[in-house]
Amino acid sequence: METRTKPSPILLLPGETHHVAKDGKSRTRYSIINYDDAKNSSYYIEEEYDLQNAKKKFIVQSNHDSQRRPIGSIDIHEIQDGIESGIGTGSLTWESALVSSLFFASRSHLLYGNCLELGGGLGLGILLTNMLVCRVGLHHSIKSFTISDYNNNVLNQSMENIANNYEQVDAGVVMDVKYVNWYDYDTENFNAKENNKCYDTIIGSDIVYRIKDIQPLLNTIKSLLKEDGAAHIYGPNNRAAIQTFHQEARRDPSLTVLSKIIHVERCRLQEDSCDNPQQSLSQIYRTSSSQTVPFLHLTIFRKLPTEMDTTCMESID
Repeated sequence: METRTKPSPILLLPGETHHVAKDGKSRTRYSIINYDDAKNSSYYIEEEYDLQNAKKKFIVQSNHDSQRRPIGSIDIHEIQDGIESGIGTGSLTWESALVSSLFFASRSHLLYGNCLELGGGLGLGILLTNMLVCRVGLHHSIKSFTISDYNNNVLNQSMENIANNYEQVDAGVVMDVKYVNWYDYDTENFNAKENNKCYDTIIGSDIVYRIKDIQPLLNTIKSLLKEDGAAHIYGPNNRAAIQTFHQEARRDPSLTVLSKIIHVERCRLQEDSCDNPQQSLSQIYRTSSSQTVPFLHLTIFRKLPTEMDTTCMESID
């Protein structure tokens, strides 16, 4: 009898597991639950992960639709063995991209003008945000999305993913990719980059892993963000590096930093439940156990807040 081998995902957080069904896919559902306010996520995202072929489908549905009809889906092709080959973490997708897009979906006023994603990798976060805020949302003031990374292989794959999902997003919002290396904005070259402040909004999802990258990342944000702009950084709250980044950002006298914990309900289906032909996926999710995972959202401003800015910052919650 032939034994079915299951590829193992890498770089999972402690305690995480994937359960692969007979079709070779693992399935996970994500939604935001904020206990401190009434703004729970209006949407949830189901991830279908074909580990063998490094492909993911992210299906967006509304929490208010009793018939569970998909609003749309984003297909992402990861870079096979990208970590082992030295391409880096940008070769995979990360959960914070789902968290940021779900968060922005109910707070579209936080995004405006020209938006840059630092460490945007394969484009998942921007593609989902475009779908939820621009295509599905009623109002937005976004002019463009730029996905940036330092690895050309990642940028090429990101362009391919954008092209493959063109019909799922708002074609009226410009989308492009850009090479950005944080180490081009080190202390020595910082002043030479002052004329590059051209982005109203900067986004970063799961981009803080190494302590040595923190100061270059902060310099990049200060160099590329407009004086009246805002940066939004997301990451798992139990990751030490993002806590250090938070501390360093607060120490910078030219920045104002707000922090918020976003509670995410994550439900990973067990392999046996995925293979049950008698139940729909929606039924299986309703009867499966879930886990609440905290993510940290940092909002960074380039200037000290005036009274008007304070009012805007309070609206983040």
